[in-house]
Amino acid sequence: MLKKRSNRMLTQRAVEHVLQYVSTTNPKPDQWSHLNTEIRVDEDRSLTVSLLDNPIMRITRMASGHLDKIYVFSGGFYDNDGNPSGLTRERLNGLLAALGDAHVIPQKVRVFIEHDYEMCYVGSGEQKVAFNKDYSNMVSIDAVADCFLFEDMTPHVR
Repeated sequence: MLKKRSNRMLTQRAVEHVLQYVSTTNPKPDQWSHLNTEIRVDEDRSLTVSLLDNPIMRITRMASGHLDKIYVFSGGFYDNDGNPSGLTRERLNGLLAALGDAHVIPQKVRVFIEHDYEMCYVGSGEQKVAFNKDYSNMVSIDAVADCFLFEDMTPHVR
């Protein structure tokens, strides 16, 4: 039975589509959209979840069809502290929780705010990367269930 991941209907529907996608090694191109959320599987077998027309997650595959990386994006909408919006965090957390339950990534990886600094992070406990418009707005997570491997993918201005 599918575990309910969110009280928001659109997050739950997005979770269902993502879980269907990760359950196969050869997904077919497809698209689903409703109100502010779109999920698209492209010809290269990657999946993109968009919120208000901005990507918030992309899952890529190796040539073998096995999952490769999960890219988490800030979505382009921020609160007053430069953190991804509450809606973006809620949607990402539903998706990350489902991917953890499906053993695609470690189970406790989430997008969270550390209130001591009012800073958003992606990670679990002390293994985390800043996720804020001033630091990083794209994080790559390896599709490995037993350890959290991540990389800040934001091109930094020097």
